[in-house]
Amino acid sequence: MLLYSIESPLAYANDIKYKKYGMNTSKEIVASASAFLFIAAAASFALNPITLEVYAEENSNSTVVVKEQGSYVDSLGRLNIVGVVYNDANKPVSVKVGLNVMNDIGNSHASSNMILTNDTYARIIYPSTSVPFKFVLESGQQSSGKSFVESITEVDATYYDVLHLNYTNMAIGTDKALFGSVKNVAPFAVHNISVYASVHNDNGYQIDSVKSNVIPTINSGKEVKFMVMPDSSVKPDVYFYSCAGVELDPPISTINTGDGGFIAYDLRGLVKISKLAYENSNDSIVFSVDHYNPAGGNITLKIPQMVDNHKINVLIDGKLYEKAKINMDGKTMSIDIVIPSEEHSIQIKGVANSI
Repeated sequence: MLLYSIESPLAYANDIKYKKYGMNTSKEIVASASAFLFIAAAASFALNPITLEVYAEENSNSTVVVKEQGSYVDSLGRLNIVGVVYNDANKPVSVKVGLNVMNDIGNSHASSNMILTNDTYARIIYPSTSVPFKFVLESGQQSSGKSFVESITEVDATYYDVLHLNYTNMAIGTDKALFGSVKNVAPFAVHNISVYASVHNDNGYQIDSVKSNVIPTINSGKEVKFMVMPDSSVKPDVYFYSCAGVELDPPISTINTGDGGFIAYDLRGLVKISKLAYENSNDSIVFSVDHYNPAGGNITLKIPQMVDNHKINVLIDGKLYEKAKINMDGKTMSIDIVIPSEEHSIQIKGVANSI
């Protein structure tokens, strides 16, 4: 196995975009600060927000929210704002996180107000999951209030449960690192994988967000070890990690048949897919599926049409499913299936050879 020794430098803060709100030159614009104090075992991290009426506030009724926040000053004197976004909806989303700041322009009575926006550490936040984020403020920038969800975009994305993380969430060694391994359980290689997590002190407060550098490829069945370390400024106070997850490129839509060949496929639906495989013994694509909608919903699978009048059988939990809608255009078979609530096993029989 390869060992990736990974530190989480400040460069992992994603690209920051600025939205200006003009110039403020009046002392009266600046309100008194109320302190949010995060006390760790050996140190305290304080974030002093400045209240400005011009700035947006997060919708408390939203199902996608910033759940945790913390801050620290790094070795370069820059204020780092960290947190996690939780998706309590039943659809995958892409989120921009916002932070109100004042930007000192060199005059004690002048500043520009703006909202910084940043991505979370995963491009897509799937239902019932949390993903960390981090802002790194430059010299002269001062935060004003807490981070908030600046925009939410629903994403028509299928979640493939193809990477299994094995780790202990307790910080280990003098580096207070997160150790573990990630295994590819898919029948295909996956690419550009990174591991992320939120970092906590012994009081449970989040004090950092970490993300590894990229593991280029993990082939089918292979396992790679990783080690992620927090910023050196918070290392003495790190106690445990949470919200660990993986980010990767969308899987290549081919399944290895085990005999040197492969089958192309396209699987769509607001679902979680696991245990995806091709069974050569019965010419079947098999997988487990769990729809994000508690009441269930549709999925569509497209595979090559091998012959005219290509016939297949669709089975749900081992029983023949006769309500599948199958359309063929001479090149592609499109199979629509209604998935009941909760997780189910699907078998598409007769994939390469008509039944």
